[in-house]
Amino acid sequence: IGALAVLDAAPGSAMVVVPGLMACALVYWVYANRLVDLAMVSLAGLTALCLITIGLFPFMESEAALLFVIIVLLALTGLFLHRLGVLMRLRVPDTMAVDQAQTSQEPWFIVLFRLAAMGVAVILMIAFLFMVLEPGLERWWLWGLLVCAGGMLIQRTAVQRYAAQLGLTLVATGLIMTGIGVYVLEAVSPFIRAWGLMALGVLLYRYSDNIALRFLIAFFVLALASLLTWPESSRYDLLDISGNDRVWTYFPAYLRLWWLAVAAILAVAVGSRRRDPAFWWPLAWALVCLTQLIAWLAPAPAVHGLAAAWLQLPGLVVIWLACAALPVVALGALLWRVRGMPYGLRLGAPVALAVASTGWMGAPGVSMALLWLILGYALAQRTLLVFGMLALLAYLGRFYYQMDSTLLEKSLVLGLTGAWLLLSWYALGRLARRQTLGAGQLPSAFLPVPVSTSAQAGISPAQPHGQTRNVSPAIRTLGLLAGLVAALTLANTEIYRNEQILTQGQRVVLALAPVDPRSLMQGDYMDLRFQVAGQVGQALQAAPQTVAQSIQAHRGGYLLLQPDRQGVHRLAAVLADLDAGRGDKPADAGRKDEVGSPAIMAFRWRNDVARIGTDAWFFPEGQASRYAQARFGEFRVDKHGVGLLLRLLDEQLKPLP
Repeated sequence: IGALAVLDAAPGSAMVVVPGLMACALVYWVYANRLVDLAMVSLAGLTALCLITIGLFPFMESEAALLFVIIVLLALTGLFLHRLGVLMRLRVPDTMAVDQAQTSQEPWFIVLFRLAAMGVAVILMIAFLFMVLEPGLERWWLWGLLVCAGGMLIQRTAVQRYAAQLGLTLVATGLIMTGIGVYVLEAVSPFIRAWGLMALGVLLYRYSDNIALRFLIAFFVLALASLLTWPESSRYDLLDISGNDRVWTYFPAYLRLWWLAVAAILAVAVGSRRRDPAFWWPLAWALVCLTQLIAWLAPAPAVHGLAAAWLQLPGLVVIWLACAALPVVALGALLWRVRGMPYGLRLGAPVALAVASTGWMGAPGVSMALLWLILGYALAQRTLLVFGMLALLAYLGRFYYQMDSTLLEKSLVLGLTGAWLLLSWYALGRLARRQTLGAGQLPSAFLPVPVSTSAQAGISPAQPHGQTRNVSPAIRTLGLLAGLVAALTLANTEIYRNEQILTQGQRVVLALAPVDPRSLMQGDYMDLRFQVAGQVGQALQAAPQTVAQSIQAHRGGYLLLQPDRQGVHRLAAVLADLDAGRGDKPADAGRKDEVGSPAIMAFRWRNDVARIGTDAWFFPEGQASRYAQARFGEFRVDKHGVGLLLRLLDEQLKPLP
């Protein structure tokens, strides 16, 4: 909150930064001494670091001031990392300390703290070097190599932690500068530039001993190499592509997606078995994140568009099938290696997943997220399991806004595949119980993943390592059912209330404000503005002072609407409460088919703009020309002033054909 407030504050930002730092100090003390959670301690430290940087931002007007801020930032980062290490040794149980020493990995929250702090320092360092050296973009690769070499030398020879932190920052800064310079170096072939960048990345990765820096090197180099080798004929805006008529432009995205996913599987498998996970896991995580990023950006065509894609580019459909098959193959391979697994379960689970995969064959984000869930569960990698869940939720949010499929098609795909997975879960569960193994337990590889405590999850030493709170299956099932019933009850109650307004509410017709037809249609919805909304500001100035103050304080009020001869309602006055306008309405007003009756309608007052009902009208794809004829909006208003837009009308107040 303090950081966001600083962005809008006057030059004296200390009045906002200081309370924010006090809050960070309180959070640090609570989670370092009372409710021990080192992840929250890291978050408090990172927030404080950002607040200090933002607070010093107005003073970065010269090279010297910017260099001073960079030195302060690096010193604070090193100091906090040292303090965090001390807290880990004091607060972490001995069992987790042994596990940490065996894996030679930093906890996830320290890695994220390093990445975030390094990112801020790298941005400031690039700005400083640009101000001092003033190099052209075509020479950035040369300066970047020199900075990389200097940073690597400091990192390999430094004894003090502050000097080592400076070396890490210089290596990251030089790498990004080299990447920018290589990208703009158009005189050299893109493939030569990509291979040269890959060679530099391998060299830096090999001789760096920091997990966060290795992750940054692998992610940046692989992402830039993929971009450099992207065919010019297939370049498009990944954030705004739709239409099956350009399906051939999808191929490079899915091809890179498949190769990166296969490489990620291999890196995860190798990293989970080798004795040097600190070398393999940063590469694995870079591949996982980059794969999911491309999957998140890649378009998701409709299921019925597969036939058209096959006619235009059969290879694309093959790649879609290959991406959808990755979690199926991974699940089958993992189940096959489990000794004593019932044959029906070993074969049935991959088959059930393969059937469901046909629904999201063109939506790679679902397949990739399921792949991380399967690998994280089978290999007992809690962070990968959590990443898969978050990636799935994020992709579903992206999937909703992709225009290649209608909302009905998306809901059918998700609903049917979800129902199929639930049915498969029930059937395979019964099969597993019927064909028990040994003493009646499933193989240990497919029992719930043990909770990673202490340094991995920041849990207090009072909770022994590996212990979790046992919840009976009956209580868990009842909890899921109760949540489902509550969600359905709330949703259907709101639907019923809105349907009652639409069927029994008073009819109100409002004129649309004149807008440019070219800006009226945006995508698959129409931006709505009403004439009475633009008149609320003047009505507030003319209203009594007590009424205007009440509306401003409550951020909303009510409109008293009087119909004209055509039946179109015009603004008569603004009201602070609903009862104030009851005397202006006849006793028999409020029938839904009566147009010539006064009405009271609620409005919201936000940023000196009145919002009435809704500001958008969604319609099926391809019907923009039909709704461009709209001139009026027909509402239904209940006795509480709540209005719902029923339909749009033309110039003759008739529903659009």
